[in-house]
This record gives sequence, structure tokens and C-alpha cells, in this order.
Amino acid sequence: TGAGSSTIQGYATSMSVNVGETVNFKIKASAAYHIDVYRLGYYQGLGARKLAANVQPSASFPQTQPACATFSASGLIDCGNWGLSASWQVPASAVSGVYLARLVRNDATGASVIPFVVRDDSARTDVLFQTSDTTWQAYNTYGGNSLYSCTVSCPPGSPQAYKAAFKVSYNRPFNSALDDQGRSWLMYAEYPMIRFMEANGYDVSYMSGLDVATRGPLLLNHKSYMS
Repeated sequence: TGAGSSTIQGYATSMSVNVGETVNFKIKASAAYHIDVYRLGYYQGLGARKLAANVQPSASFPQTQPACATFSASGLIDCGNWGLSASWQVPASAVSGVYLARLVRNDATGASVIPFVVRDDSARTDVLFQTSDTTWQAYNTYGGNSLYSCTVSCPPGSPQAYKAAFKVSYNRPFNSALDDQGRSWLMYAEYPMIRFMEANGYDVSYMSGLDVATRGPLLLNHKSYMS
């Protein structure tokens, strides 16, 4: 529930990967763990399908991750200084979708999830569905700051009482399930729509919000675009 256990948190170094590519993870954990990978969908009401089980980290445990970098001029918090922890090779036959890497402590006392998108850059579909990951990050308070609040290395407010970061980074875990009462998170809007579209047989493929900003020409491969 929520953002998962604070004892095991991580993020994907890319918000999306193409089919056949490798997704890399940076993880901060206080106990040994493994990773299960799921694709979200309808799946006869189950809501997801497990595609890989017991993926082992490439970094030996314990892996000490440094404190995330802070920048007081903007309030930016960036955990890009963490070391690489694990990776998963996306099969070339994978179906485009929203995926979750579920980080599970081996002692079964805690877990959390890392969302990422698997694209299919060669796909031609009726519907292209974009995740609102830019919004997830805008409200994400991991490390203390978001675009709406600031508690660590805050820039000057204007008026002075107003405190928020001017920049946020994708290089950090998501705390968004707890922020904005969960209304700016994957499970609030995207997940129900994914279930609806796939339960009703729509021809759909997926991209992240970051992809739409950086891979715009790919939108022309599809008949309609949904955000």
C-alpha cells in the first residue's frame, strides 16, 4: 500500500525502454531482496501478469547508497549518484505496457514498486496511451521536495512564506502514492483506464510522458493519442 516500505526503495534509470532493451534500477535497501516484474492489464480481473520472478540484483549486498544530492538554488533533489543495483532484459517479444518492478525483501517484511513503460517503437496501433509520469514527479516528495512543497535545501520563496522546489528529478524513487492523497499517481487514473482498455480489447500501445516530449514523431504511428 502507499509508497511501500521505506526500507526498500528504488527507481528505473529510464522512464521507458523499447522492447528488447534493458531496464536498469538503482535501489536503496536495508536487507537482501529480489525483484518480480509485472505488466499491468486486465488479465481476467487479476489486474497484472507476472512476467519475471526472483530477478537477482547485480550488486552484492549490502550496497551502500549515498545521500541524494541537493541543490538549494532550485530545491532539486537528485539521487542519480546512487550506484546501479539490478537490471532486467525486456524480451523482444514483450507487449508494450506499463510495468512494475516489485522490490521484495527476502525476509518478506517489506516491498515497494518501480513503475516503468515498455514501448514498441515499431508498433502501429489504434490508441497510444501516455502515462502522466511528469505529474507523478511534480508531486513526488521523495527526499523532501516537490514542485508544491519543500523541506530540504529550499530556494527563497516569493512571497517568502511560499516554499516549493523549482525543479524535480526523475532520478529518485516515487513517493507519489502518498502525495496529493494519491490523486497524482499511476494507480489513481492510469491503472483503471488500462484495465478498461485491455478488458474491452482496444488495440493500444504505451509511451511515457517523457517520451512524448522527446520522441514526438512516434505519435504519428498511431490513430489516436490518449493522455
